[in-house]
Amino acid sequence: MTGTAPASTDPPPTSLRAGLGRAFGLIEPRARRRYLLVLFAQMAASLLDLLGVLLVGITVVLVYSVPSGGQVPSVVEAAVDRAGLADVPVASLAVLTGAAAAVLLLGKSALNAYMTHRIFRFLARQQARVAARLARAWFARDAVRVHACSDIEVEEALVMSTYFATTGLLGPAAVSVAEGSVLVVLSAALIVLDPVAALLAGATFAVVALGVHRVLGRWAHALGRESVDRSVGGRRHLRHGLDSYRELRVGRRLGFEIDAFCADVAAVARTRADTLYINNVPKIAYEAALVIGATVVVAWQAAQGGLVSALALLAVFLTAAARLLPTMVRLQGQVVTMKSAVAQAELAFDLARHEPAAAPSEVDLGCAVPQMAYPDFVPAIDVEDVSLTYAGAAHPALRQVSVRIEPGASLVLVGPTGAGKSTLVDVILGVIAPDQGSVAIGGVPPAHAQAQWPGAIAYMPQHSTLWDGSVRANVAVGLPAEQVRDDDVWRALEQAHLADDVRRRGGLDAEIGSSGRALSGGQRQRLGIARALYSRPSLLVLDEATSALDEETERLIGSMLDELRGEVTVLAVAHRRSTIERASRVAELREGRVVYLGPPAGAPVLAR
Repeated sequence: MTGTAPASTDPPPTSLRAGLGRAFGLIEPRARRRYLLVLFAQMAASLLDLLGVLLVGITVVLVYSVPSGGQVPSVVEAAVDRAGLADVPVASLAVLTGAAAAVLLLGKSALNAYMTHRIFRFLARQQARVAARLARAWFARDAVRVHACSDIEVEEALVMSTYFATTGLLGPAAVSVAEGSVLVVLSAALIVLDPVAALLAGATFAVVALGVHRVLGRWAHALGRESVDRSVGGRRHLRHGLDSYRELRVGRRLGFEIDAFCADVAAVARTRADTLYINNVPKIAYEAALVIGATVVVAWQAAQGGLVSALALLAVFLTAAARLLPTMVRLQGQVVTMKSAVAQAELAFDLARHEPAAAPSEVDLGCAVPQMAYPDFVPAIDVEDVSLTYAGAAHPALRQVSVRIEPGASLVLVGPTGAGKSTLVDVILGVIAPDQGSVAIGGVPPAHAQAQWPGAIAYMPQHSTLWDGSVRANVAVGLPAEQVRDDDVWRALEQAHLADDVRRRGGLDAEIGSSGRALSGGQRQRLGIARALYSRPSLLVLDEATSALDEETERLIGSMLDELRGEVTVLAVAHRRSTIERASRVAELREGRVVYLGPPAGAPVLAR
């Protein structure tokens, strides 16, 4: 993503450290404090491992001392004295220390499992909040910036990339802190017990760890980047095939899209398989390092002599290694996972960079049920001295435009392509803010009018986007099912002259298929009309909605406009003579300026 939208070019790679910082910055301040508290608790819990491992060593010494009658080492005697257990028989003491070691080690494992589950559930909630915040922020932007990017990339950023930017990064980071704490504490204990043996064994593990990290880390990051790119590409090719099926099938080009989709699917499957393989490589490497490390310790102790001390140290080493081996495997696996997640979180990070300053609670996208009656709404439009230049454009799209539409009147905007008609409609609807000038609907700014009288203003584009669902859902689009009244749906269908067709198809529950493929072209157009009329609007905006109509549908919509005359204010962008002649007034635009504003009879566009 670059500037205001996702970009097709690859952004510079984000380092793991920078990625973790950006992920931490995405979650809420209160959540950050809770996250850090959990990290501290996990670090403190590593002391249980240390105590458990040391108790195993003490137990081995005590068990050896019972049958042999040997002297218990002074260090162990001192520890027993401090615990107030000097009078306990050695055999009983061995049982107690062994049981305590088991309780500590098992308890730490259970505590670790509980805390890991809790933190991943906590991060899942944060992911949902981040996705919701970014979605609200994205759709609060103006229409130009919302549509200036790939829909698929925005979808990927909000659905999948937010997972990798929160749970996929901060979850493994928390696990890594817990595993790293165990690694540090137990390694320090081994160094205190026998520095030479511990350092020799540690050097073996360090060499293996460094090699695994350098090789697998880079590979994981590359796999993560490829997975995102090919996943987005595959969905894009699939959507092209579905949306343009007839054109591509007839033109014998459908195979190119499907072949590209299959190639992307195969690439994604390969990257996922490689990622699973990568997560298993550290286990193999560290198992080999454990054998080498144990051999080093045994050889060192054999050379030093002292059987009891050797057995105690070997027991401690093997117990610690039994804890450290899975710890190092998990730690390495989490690092690999985070390397891959950083690449897949890039889209969400880029989306977050363009968040508006307003808090999510201040972004009102509207969750209003149409009022169906608007007695105090005056459907008048006042446009005063409006000018607008798009970013990067050489010339203004609108230049000092001023028009007024009286309540119940109709105004048709005409002019050549690029004259600024649709831009003026967007400014009037409030989805684009002008650089200068003002717009009022019913005496208030467009956004206020829409919030104060929900449903009073309806918009119908040239091609209505139909959803995969029932007729009812497509007429009352966007409304929860419990808020939809069937009587209102039927009334809109009657006005759009589609009710009889719907009854023949099985009623309001009839499915229309993806993008309305189960309907004819004319039926899809009339369903769009019914959608616009569902809320009983007092102001109807048609953006070239009549330009692609078939003859019968054009006649029907003309009749509808005649029926609404005087009751509903109509603003339309049109090219057809029949629509223009029905208007109260015509405004002709050229190069962003109004060059004619008056009755249809005097419009230059009709004279030509």
